Formats: sequence, structure tokens, C-alpha cells
Amino acid sequence: MSTVVMTSLVTMLVKQGSLTTGMGIISQFLSNVGFISKDVANAGLLNLPSFFRSIYQISGIWETAGYDSIVFFSAIIAISPTSYEAAQIDGADKMAQMRYVVLPSILSTVVIMLITRIGSLLNIGYEKVLLLYNTNTYVTADVVSTFANRQGMGSGGAGTGIASAAEMMNNVIGMLLVIGANTIARKASNTSLY
Repeated sequence: MSTVVMTSLVTMLVKQGSLTTGMGIISQFLSNVGFISKDVANAGLLNLPSFFRSIYQISGIWETAGYDSIVFFSAIIAISPTSYEAAQIDGADKMAQMRYVVLPSILSTVVIMLITRIGSLLNIGYEKVLLLYNTNTYVTADVVSTFANRQGMGSGGAGTGIASAAEMMNNVIGMLLVIGANTIARKASNTSLY
């Protein structure tokens, strides 16, 4: 699902006070159950810094649940049928099959995926943060990329040096993480990117 569509749905479900009138379905439910007060629900959950992280995480799970489940089951299906059948012939139970056949057969794929993903450990989908946050939630919602965006654009170009330095440090740390993870993986399992 597109990030713009997802953030629009989230905004409508919690009804940010400045965009629409009244409470959204989620805000009404939380208010009726007693988790939040009517004043908090009317203010808009996206206008309150204490709710931003929860809304961001839950919407991220909702957004990627379908694709992530496809990737997971694809990895399980990719197991070699001959080694799986060999484990069944030996009389191994399901846990033994998992330990001695499945995990070793997907270990190299897991290591390579970990190495490539660890470089983006400090990067998050800043587009979603940019679409969901506002001046009230800068305190909890701001990440390096949105900070750099505000510094570069907000001060008429005067903050471009700070913005560039912030993004550069983010990228350098990511590169060092990839090099470190690759070195550890090469020594631990003889699997590496280079």
C-alpha cells in the first residue's frame, strides 16, 4: 500500500482536528472504552506527541503485513525438497527437521539479507513521518531525515550545511555498520557480500 494512502487512512481514522471535524473511528472507540478522554480524542491523536510513536508503529505493521508474510513463506518454500525428504526418511521430528535442515539451508540468505538491511538501520521511512507529523509532534516524531529537511528548507537555505552534515553522518554510520556486519559474517559463517 502506498505511504500516502496509508497516512491518509490513518489521519481519517484518528481524525486530526485541524483537517476534519469530529472524531475518527479509532478515536471514538478509544474514548468510549475509556483509554483516552473526550478532550484528547477531540484534540486529535496525531496532534499529541505521546501518541505519535504508537500510531507510527501500528500503521507500519498494518502497511507491511501482507508483503512481509509473502517474503517469510517464500523463504520457507525455498527449502530443498531432497534434504527435507532425507530428514523425513531418517525419522526426524519437526523440530529436528527445522534445526538440521531448514535453518542451515536458509542461513546464507538470512546473513546476506541482514548485511544489506543493517546499512539502513538508522534510516526509516521518513516520508511517513513527514506526512504524519506537525509542529506539535516534532519533539517525538523528528528523525534525522525530517530534521535535515526542515533545516534545509525552513531557514531559507541557511541551514543546508547542518542538513548536509546530519545526512552525511547518517550515511557514514550506515556504511560502517555494513562493513562491520560483513566482517563479522565472513568470520562467523564464511558468508559475506564481498
